[in-house]
Amino acid sequence: PITRLHLDEVARCKQLHEWGDLFTAQRLAGLCAPFGRGSLPHPHITPPMYLFGAQLAIALAKPRTCVLVFLPGLAEIAELAEVLHEEAARLSTVRRALQKGGFAHRLQVRVLHSLTSAEEQQHALLPCRGPKVILATNIAESSITVPDATAVIDFAL
Repeated sequence: PITRLHLDEVARCKQLHEWGDLFTAQRLAGLCAPFGRGSLPHPHITPPMYLFGAQLAIALAKPRTCVLVFLPGLAEIAELAEVLHEEAARLSTVRRALQKGGFAHRLQVRVLHSLTSAEEQQHALLPCRGPKVILATNIAESSITVPDATAVIDFAL
């Protein structure tokens, strides 16, 4: 089954309680506050939203499963990929210090978009032993099945 959460539900998700204050209602309210109806003439992903998306993807990623993240374009995919790698390394260090084990070396980040070759698409969809995050544009939304997906994060821009 796929986990589907709206932003306001994340703080109540039992699956994320082990991550402590990363997903509190107060932090989520702070992320959403600037985005009231009609507040942005051109919707975009802010740096705190990239960080939150990376942390959420890492928290939901489990061995032999995939978190699928939908983003509007290649620039956003590149930015989130960079933040994901940095945050996975940081959180892995923290988790090792807490004796929970690290996973940065096992987290696989793969990309799907219109310029991805058929070979790269097949590689992105292959199952893996560790946790996997696929960063995708809407190509994966309608034309590709991701069999090991257990969670979807959609930036919905």
